[in-house]
Amino acid sequence: MPEACTIQFGKNKAFFPRGWYAYVGSAMKGLEKRMARHARQEKKRRWHIDYFLEKAQVRGLIPMPSPRREECDKSRALEEIGGIVVAQKFGSTDCKCKTHLYHFARPPMMMEDFRTALGIPTAPTHTKSKGA
Repeated sequence: MPEACTIQFGKNKAFFPRGWYAYVGSAMKGLEKRMARHARQEKKRRWHIDYFLEKAQVRGLIPMPSPRREECDKSRALEEIGGIVVAQKFGSTDCKCKTHLYHFARPPMMMEDFRTALGIPTAPTHTKSKGA
């Protein structure tokens, strides 16, 4: 989020500080299409994230295919590593989660605990062998 702002999403409204955000969602069918939709700027507003993305910039999308819904598990993992709940029930009106959108002071993908919490493999470090 390049600048702090207040956003109306559905029946709710919240103040979103400047910074980095991570959103977890599910697309049990058509994951690629859903991700492409989120990356597009022009679209009809349907979900809470659509309202948010009118003000924010997508910096990355991480596909995590699964045969079962894991968004609530991932949401709890983000809160456990210090993700800040800015908007109650954002993207989570159909479950018991506080939110599915978390604020971070720095880019979450640069945080090892973020990658570990979501089960994202870290890039292997390459070392040169002798004689190479």
